[in-house]
Amino acid sequence: MDMKYLFSTILFLFISIGFAQDGELPMGKTMADYEQELTALGNEIVTGVTEEERLTLNKEFNDLLYDCLLQDESFDYPFEKVRNLSKLTAESKQFRLFTWLVPLKDGTFQYNGMALVKQKHGLEIIDLKDQSAEMEKPEYAWLKPSKWFGAIYYQTFEVKYKKNRYQVYLGYRPGDRKVQEKIIEVVQLKNGKLEFGAKIFETPLLADFKYEQRPYRLRLRYSKKVVASLKYVPAEKMIIMDHLSPPDASMKGQWEQYGPDFSYDGLEWEDGKFQLRKQIEFNSGLQQVIPEQRPQQGLAPKKEEEDN
Repeated sequence: MDMKYLFSTILFLFISIGFAQDGELPMGKTMADYEQELTALGNEIVTGVTEEERLTLNKEFNDLLYDCLLQDESFDYPFEKVRNLSKLTAESKQFRLFTWLVPLKDGTFQYNGMALVKQKHGLEIIDLKDQSAEMEKPEYAWLKPSKWFGAIYYQTFEVKYKKNRYQVYLGYRPGDRKVQEKIIEVVQLKNGKLEFGAKIFETPLLADFKYEQRPYRLRLRYSKKVVASLKYVPAEKMIIMDHLSPPDASMKGQWEQYGPDFSYDGLEWEDGKFQLRKQIEFNSGLQQVIPEQRPQQGLAPKKEEEDN
């Protein structure tokens, strides 16, 4: 896939989701000034020709964003013009996550993130350190900011059960040259500490992946050649996703072959767990196709040859 095309897609996704130490702005510098500088650097990261150039620019972007988040106004500032940056505030209003990425020459990506957390003493900035390349089974790992399963978050919402509140983040990982993925992550603030993951998923088998135990997060892996949807639909009180399958049963588990088969699954919040609902029917946010249009299995329906 063309790198510039991929980044155009990612930027579109962000658009459609649509103190100095004493808490005062440096002399003469406004939040709008920070935004303008971040916007320019972000655009340069996307268009940088070499990996070395992109990583150098990203270091500048990282440092500038850190300085910007030191400002008291940063928690509520929209940063609308910084289009390479995802910025999602938890529904609890306790923290805000900033995520972005840098393309590498081998077709993979460097994931970057910062959390801005409201503490009793004021705002705290926490670096998110992506360690996904070193994780053999991230589905079963409880994680902290220093060991983060990197992603670009594009939607967030809250679910509750009794006294527990869970901030759910939906994320995208462009992956490598063959496989990309969507993830469902849970982020909580406990005793001032940020935590990633929670055992709130009742999904023993999802898109042909059989979970060995109750997972901390969910992953949906599929071909780099297709588009797959994963979104929370408030009207349905459910996370709705494309059902993913390979074009042939012999390709089971080969994620680079997986794609939508024109049916949908859902994750419904019930009794403190997300329960998997297969082959759901709904009428909110996504358009279903009529049954005769659905391929039996595969990335897309086969085109019939025209009669001569």
